[in-house]
Amino acid sequence: MSLAAPEKSSVPRALGRGFRRSRQGGGRAGVATAYPGREIAETTATPKLGVARPLCFLHIAKTGGTTLTDALARLYPPERVFSQGGNLNLGYVESLGPQLTEGAFLAGHAGQGVAAALRGRADIITLLRNPADQAVSNYLHVLSEPHNAMHADATRLSFRDYLRLHHDQIDYQARSLALALGASPAQSDALRLCPHALTDFLKSLAFVGVMERMEACALALSRRLPGEPKISLACMNAAVCRGVSARTLALLRQDYLDLRDDAVLSPIFAREARLHKMAEALLARLETHLTSESAARSAGFIAAARFYTAQGPARGPSVVAPLATRARHIVHGPYSQMAPGHYRADFHLEIEALGPGRLKLEAACNGTIVLGRRWLGPAACQKPGVAAIQFFHADAADVLEFRIRAKGFTGGRLVFRGVTISPSSAARTWGSRIWRALSLARRRVRRIFSGINVFR
Repeated sequence: MSLAAPEKSSVPRALGRGFRRSRQGGGRAGVATAYPGREIAETTATPKLGVARPLCFLHIAKTGGTTLTDALARLYPPERVFSQGGNLNLGYVESLGPQLTEGAFLAGHAGQGVAAALRGRADIITLLRNPADQAVSNYLHVLSEPHNAMHADATRLSFRDYLRLHHDQIDYQARSLALALGASPAQSDALRLCPHALTDFLKSLAFVGVMERMEACALALSRRLPGEPKISLACMNAAVCRGVSARTLALLRQDYLDLRDDAVLSPIFAREARLHKMAEALLARLETHLTSESAARSAGFIAAARFYTAQGPARGPSVVAPLATRARHIVHGPYSQMAPGHYRADFHLEIEALGPGRLKLEAACNGTIVLGRRWLGPAACQKPGVAAIQFFHADAADVLEFRIRAKGFTGGRLVFRGVTISPSSAARTWGSRIWRALSLARRRVRRIFSGINVFR
């Protein structure tokens, strides 16, 4: 049975764990600045997409591809966006010839052998969707298109009977990938039936996402593209926005799930589910790698320019702030991520203090959890140089913050030049574990006694 893809009538338009920030600031990302005598540890950078060769999006119908095509195409000049009425046929791709270079973007429903022809010549990406939701969405699309070849069957049959008659709608995503990969219909059928052929193909792609995690896909793709542009993937063409009730969608989804026990159809369902599971795993793996990459970029010396003051983002190589202030924190930042481990934070300070005041230095995560704390008394405040905190960082997804608070000063100023992060021994960070446990306990008690500040 042939694979019927929804028709496209025109070329597309020319086209991550939240955290609570401290009261004075927001987050800001950036690469740590080099510091004399220090070097920043780097992991192997994830290669950027579309730099040495064109970017190609294999659009599988009803997987959010229209949204992604539109968002990506906006990053390219109109004359460098290629699509054949929303499709990519082999003849059209081959006719582009010398135009298929870096800085080009291809997108569309792939025809026979398109992926095979572009392998090694383009950075290929794709999106998959939960199989039940994709099948339901495809069915609703056929119902809304009187000219579709399957419209009459969709109109007169229940969804279950429609799927029994049109098996190709059950493993539509597998068939779409096999069609793009196979050089002939016979080869596509063989690839579709081979247990590992399509999962191996997904592993070879430059990026694979899933529609259920569009925000994660947008963040990951942004990190993979040159210049790391901000990508917004709006929910376009959703069934609920076209008048289909949530109850109808739930009933159709249940019809799909009930058919999985059918002896004849169960292998087809399993094939589609296996592909979607692989796509989820590949996206999760990429997120982990990108998080580790961010962590490595945040280690080493973090310059003062990446921090914040009570007046906003810091500027210049150092922060000069008055000590006689009511601000909760006179310096705080940089709100970045790091790999888990035991660390030492060296605060580079120069203090000109008046009065018997104290400075509180803290390492914290997610705005509220203290990982390490140190008070500098009047005597210590008279000594310029470096003050250190040992801390233990447990989760790479946590957002780290280093902050300074002044208390009891009648005048003077603080000159802050940055923080150097370096690995530390486990024996020296035992206090950090205690601070973390106390912070978590404090936050839980606050939730219980909401509205009552029992720690004032």
